Amino acid sequence: MVGRQRRSIARSQKKRVNRTKESNGLFDDRGRTNGLTNGLGRVNGLTNGFGRVNGLVNGMGRVNGLVNGRGRVNGLVNGRGRVNGLVNGEGAANGIYNGNGYLNGDEFLYENGFPDRPEDIERRRPSRRRLVLLRYSVIVMALMFLFSVSISMIPEEPRKLSRITIDGHLDDWAGVAKQDQATTSANPDIDLKSYSLVVEEGMVSFLVEVRGQMLGDTQGYDAVYMFVDSDGSESTGYLHNGLGIDYAVEIYGGDNSVVYSGILKFQSSDQTNWSAFHSIGKIESRTNAGSLEAQIPARLFGTITEYSRFSFHTNDFDGGESYSSIHLGKQFGALEVTQERIVNNCVLTTIPQNILRLTFVAKGSGVSVDSVGLSLEGQGQLSTIAPFTLQPSETAVKIVSLSSLTATPGELISVSLTSIQADRAVTIHGDGARCYYQTAPSVKRIDGWFGDWTSVVSSDPRNLPIDNMNLDIREYSSAQEVTLNETFFYTRTYGNALEGGTPRKVEKPLPGGEPGPSPAPPAPTIVVPKKTGQDFLRIYIDCNSSDEEGARIRNYQMWADFMIQITGMNGEILNRSVFVWQHRWVYLLSVSAEKNRDSIEASVPSWVLSTLDNTSVLFEMTNWKGWGDSELLQTSWQSRSGTRAVHVVQTTTSSATTTAYSTQRKLFNDGAYFWSFYYDGGQGDTMYEYSSDGMTWTDTPAQAFSTSGVNYASLWYDSANSAVYIVGDTSASDTTIIVRKGTVSGTSISWGNEYTVTVSNSNLASKVAYISMDSSGYLWIISSSQETNYNCAAVRSTNTDDVSVWESRTIMRTAGDVSNNYVLPMILPLSGGDMYAIWYADGNIEGRGYDGSGSSWDANEVSIASTSAGKTNRGPSAVVDSSDTVHLIYSDSSGYIKYRYKTSSGSWTDGLADPEGSVTANGYPTLSILTSNDNLYACYIRSSQIYCKEWDGSSWTSITLTTDTVPKTHLSSVYSAPDNWKISWQWRAYHDFDGEYRVTFEKIPEFSNILLPCLSILLVIVITRKLRNGREDRQEAPASQPELGQYQSSQRQIEQNPS
Repeated sequence: MVGRQRRSIARSQKKRVNRTKESNGLFDDRGRTNGLTNGLGRVNGLTNGFGRVNGLVNGMGRVNGLVNGRGRVNGLVNGRGRVNGLVNGEGAANGIYNGNGYLNGDEFLYENGFPDRPEDIERRRPSRRRLVLLRYSVIVMALMFLFSVSISMIPEEPRKLSRITIDGHLDDWAGVAKQDQATTSANPDIDLKSYSLVVEEGMVSFLVEVRGQMLGDTQGYDAVYMFVDSDGSESTGYLHNGLGIDYAVEIYGGDNSVVYSGILKFQSSDQTNWSAFHSIGKIESRTNAGSLEAQIPARLFGTITEYSRFSFHTNDFDGGESYSSIHLGKQFGALEVTQERIVNNCVLTTIPQNILRLTFVAKGSGVSVDSVGLSLEGQGQLSTIAPFTLQPSETAVKIVSLSSLTATPGELISVSLTSIQADRAVTIHGDGARCYYQTAPSVKRIDGWFGDWTSVVSSDPRNLPIDNMNLDIREYSSAQEVTLNETFFYTRTYGNALEGGTPRKVEKPLPGGEPGPSPAPPAPTIVVPKKTGQDFLRIYIDCNSSDEEGARIRNYQMWADFMIQITGMNGEILNRSVFVWQHRWVYLLSVSAEKNRDSIEASVPSWVLSTLDNTSVLFEMTNWKGWGDSELLQTSWQSRSGTRAVHVVQTTTSSATTTAYSTQRKLFNDGAYFWSFYYDGGQGDTMYEYSSDGMTWTDTPAQAFSTSGVNYASLWYDSANSAVYIVGDTSASDTTIIVRKGTVSGTSISWGNEYTVTVSNSNLASKVAYISMDSSGYLWIISSSQETNYNCAAVRSTNTDDVSVWESRTIMRTAGDVSNNYVLPMILPLSGGDMYAIWYADGNIEGRGYDGSGSSWDANEVSIASTSAGKTNRGPSAVVDSSDTVHLIYSDSSGYIKYRYKTSSGSWTDGLADPEGSVTANGYPTLSILTSNDNLYACYIRSSQIYCKEWDGSSWTSITLTTDTVPKTHLSSVYSAPDNWKISWQWRAYHDFDGEYRVTFEKIPEFSNILLPCLSILLVIVITRKLRNGREDRQEAPASQPELGQYQSSQRQIEQNPS
């Protein structure tokens, strides 16, 4: 029995495995796969065995998806009328049962639908349960499959297509309205004539027409751009032409043919960096004579909404550009608004008064204006504009009036349009209005008003037009305001000043080459240089036309000493600076500048400029490539008094005591560099900077103390050990001051730890201290203090060259305290470890000696001089020469600068002459000594002028210095120097035009040729020149701003105006 069963099983297995008939379970005997593919070897998934596409295809080669191969609809039934999918063509169940009546796809060994033997039935009953489970699983799966097939049979809605086809034929644009505009370029091949936009069915299509030949350059390339502000926000994207450009379509070519057309995406938060555009694909475009059409899938722009904005731009890559005058939106039509002041250079004498005119023009469609936003700088009330509607091509003029105003005479009032809410894209042109109330200033101001430039020195008629009106200089002038000690400059263009452009240049390749796409994405390791589309106004100043020193401007035969540079984009000033020529352009300081739509004015303190004698001024307006216009102004400024250039260490300290006090030392020279220490009110700390020549100072000041808020610092420099010692105090009320040592190495100072030194009996804030080193290497500090009232105390370090441990203090003034906190002390080293302390104590100038051999102070102080009480500008200032003579200067109660000295064995004696004994009202005296010959240098301030005199042992000789009248205080100088050209001083200057305090530095020149005078009446000879493409001989760009002037080279020649 067992053997028969085994044979039966074997026989059944043999029949199953070797059967030659077709098997439709999982695998047939020929290895054909039968899931979705039948046993005829034809693929029946999506394609049948004969290569025909059949959707759900059977093995007969007939189409069985939606329609069979004989044209019969099959759905669930095949071409023979039998149910397909669950039942095959033999009438037996397929997939569950094959066409021969036996089960396939399981291990049951039935033949002809019946078991071999009864015992087999009994033995295999457990498998029948599995069969039932499998059967229902397959049925469920089949039902799901049938459901998906039925869904797929639902007819799709036919896809709509854009009416525009990019084929070079323009018939399909016949029904699309155009936006026309007037001529904006001298080159007809890029002069925009009209533009159209269609956004439909997921496509963005545009048509641009020019007055000449589209992409008509036969020598190079022209380009067409469509700029897309997809989110309608100026806060994202490349900021240009009133849009935040998120995407740019770029198409360029020549000979009326497209060479490249693609789409760029802006990927940066720096809105001035054109290099942040990266190519994301190519697009379709075609030319036709003077037209170009292109089409882009809208999805490439992210999301196109009702807020999206589009504009068009053409460029000949030769300085010529043209922009669409209005922005377009997704919905056809646009609103163009122009704002303009009703009265030029207006002065408001009566209120109410009409002040601003707004002109609204509906372009191509009707427009509903929901709101108009206005801005008023000043205290007053403006009229409002109610919502209104415009019909297609209708124009409406609205007047804005100032109905009430609260202002003082001479106050500047500004009114401008800020926003418009409408149902179409809005483009705003023009300027707001600026008016003075009641009266205008009697002198020039940098305020953007321009009413003070009515007497224009020179104008240039547009008889030799350049390609870009925004760069074409129309008017230019310069003037000086002696009372302000300011030099002013003015220029006006025919277009929009500092509008900027597209910093893009595609060169036509030599034969065999081809241009690359614009711009290709960089490799991950490459940093793409930043390109900006800024415009530049550069004003070159040749202070003395009779010499040949400075940056040579060959085409004009001038040598510029200074350059004012103003950069901008989108009509906004981005940077305003003045540079000095020192074998390269070196940044000096920021200047004041303002503009309106077409005009720019700027001013420079006259003390910044050196000699002004027969001065030439060159005005140059260029774009990023160096193309533009220039005008030369030849002046003759008559000399009035001597002057030399001074140099600004720090421009914005916001502290009136930034260099206080004159009794202290805040400068030293280590042989290679000048070092300046000052208090920065904005930073709230004592800062320092260095300079190799006293003119160019580091851009990044460093903090001298790790403790914040330290002020009134004083230093001592030990040249033998390259060490600097500094002391100062904070505004905290306590008994200590802070001291620190630094080691100078090259352009850096390595600072040690800070330590506190007790100098006062009672708490006192903002103590004034002085530090020095004796001949034995001990450090000494003297500081104002509070005992019962106010005094000063001196203290010596316990160890040489060490600021960490200090001895007990000694009160200096034995006669008693003074009642007011006006104590300014100093302590000077003599030979043999001796010291001499000097102080100002509320009007009394006193001194006291220290014996280094006996380590003791003199019993009492001595009276040196007396002056006004309650002052900080009387001094004294003192130095010690090589023979131990102490030299002292101070300002007496009349303001004379007095000189006294004390020899090593003598008493205080009047000098043979005083630095200033004939003119009163002098203050802030400071004294330096030249160690090579013991000559003295006494400097002081009178009527906002600095005076300096040299003492050679017998007389005082004046040194020519700056003559500007900028208010000055707290003059201090270097203690000593080995060479006279290292004698230097600094002061605090206050500039009322910008309300800033500046740390200003000056030194004796290295050579003896003291420069000649400045200022005065302006006589003008006008020489007019045009700069088509930038000067041939442009000099090196300012090192502090490497991108400035990096596009200055050009091959085109300057053309002289024949008039």
